[in-house]
Amino acid sequence: MKVSEYNLMRQRECNELIPRLFHVYLPVTRFLGEDIETGPHSYAVLFESGRDTYALLMAAPGHEQTLGDVQRIAKGMGVKVQRFFPPEADPLYFYHEGVKHFQKAYPARKQWNKDDIRFYQSLASYSPALIRISAINGSIRRFNVHRNEWQTAFEYSFRKIPVIS
Repeated sequence: MKVSEYNLMRQRECNELIPRLFHVYLPVTRFLGEDIETGPHSYAVLFESGRDTYALLMAAPGHEQTLGDVQRIAKGMGVKVQRFFPPEADPLYFYHEGVKHFQKAYPARKQWNKDDIRFYQSLASYSPALIRISAINGSIRRFNVHRNEWQTAFEYSFRKIPVIS
């Protein structure tokens, strides 16, 4: 398969997957990095859509990925997250999943607050994950499975400047 064919296939895959799972339309205008290893059984695709940069993080079939994993992956890759897109565009998805995990840990407790749930939200299942990136500081790193450490995949830098009106 030629590189251009692979890019078209990956672009078509992203353009079909993202609206179906996250209910947002983000046409891929350019890929920054594809199949960037983020762990033994996961990878990321970095792309631009309009003026924003996004990452789609996927776990291999049969492997679990949580919100906490995605947060650690983003930090390891060297990207700053502006927004996590919840599955099915449900703004309370992470909260509800956190409540479920909290209730498993403390079945007798009938009252809680957001601070009690914060840790348990990180246990929410989140694969594939879609994030909007606000900054990349100099390079994108990939996880080297053989050495069990992060290493530079390629140099890239940008910072989104917030506009206050």
